[in-house]
Amino acid sequence: MDPRPYQPTDLPACKAILPTLEAPTHFHVFEHNGEILAFGGYEITSPTSAQIKQYMVHPDWRCQGIGRYLILYLLKQISAEGNIAEVRAIASSDLDGFFEKQGFRPLPSSSTSGRIYTKKLTVCT
Repeated sequence: MDPRPYQPTDLPACKAILPTLEAPTHFHVFEHNGEILAFGGYEITSPTSAQIKQYMVHPDWRCQGIGRYLILYLLKQISAEGNIAEVRAIASSDLDGFFEKQGFRPLPSSSTSGRIYTKKLTVCT
């Protein structure tokens, strides 16, 4: 079971999980038996960098590996974009430690929206 591209008909279910959702350009949902369990996306922010955005796992489905699987899926999609060497994510305090477990490292940040994490990707040319 892999995430699939977001469709406009997914909006009500996604907003039930995250009411402030603004779907990024590259957005995917993780669905099981017709229920959206998680979603996340990314934007290409420069020719060599991307940012993971609007990443969320339904509270009833946390701590079951879905979040990790979705992050790995998004990183694979970002790698397929070509020359992306760095991925960033801004995470709220309830995700402290999660991104570090996925190989991201925290950056010193003054962001009021959360902690900034970064991960280097290997670019094959």
